[in-house]
Amino acid sequence: MLSDKRSKLNDEFNEACKKLEAKILEKKKPFLDQRKEIIAGDLENYGDLTEKFDATHEELKTKVSAIVKPPKKEGEEEETVKEPLDVSYLKGKKGIPDFWVRAIKSNKLIMDEVKNNDEKIIDLVTNVETVTKENEETKNMELTLSMSFAKDNDFFTNETLSVTLEFEDEESVKEIRGTKIDWKEGKDVTLKKIKKK
Repeated sequence: MLSDKRSKLNDEFNEACKKLEAKILEKKKPFLDQRKEIIAGDLENYGDLTEKFDATHEELKTKVSAIVKPPKKEGEEEETVKEPLDVSYLKGKKGIPDFWVRAIKSNKLIMDEVKNNDEKIIDLVTNVETVTKENEETKNMELTLSMSFAKDNDFFTNETLSVTLEFEDEESVKEIRGTKIDWKEGKDVTLKKIKKK
């Protein structure tokens, strides 16, 4: 009986977490939409965001400069000084065309799974979104990752590719569903080329 009562509380907790997560995701949506517009170049008037960025940047410079590094011990190598990223190539361009490419390539977890042939396709990513929701039939949680691509890409006709993971519990994946890729003739990077003798 005590175990049943504990299980009911766990169910109540999980239900409350789902509702809270949905509420927070709804609050995040306007910021994610605004980021998408900035990256695409559809939003160029940043309102008070520029002032907030400048103020925060100055505050961080002050905090970072106040950090005292311990003296170098004998035999230790000099620490390499990191130079600020040169973004001058973006001047005159609309939005931030390489935002997602840089974000993906900076993520070691993702790049460990990327094959050489995939890298050409990653350069065409224009947006990445994730959605978590409950499957109405199974009541399982689902995570959907969607990637949008440049419309004029040479590899496939899909503008968006998605993969959905349906979880049986917090750790076990029950099912994986993905978009069928409509490869252009001879452009399927998943096929190996075999030379005939």
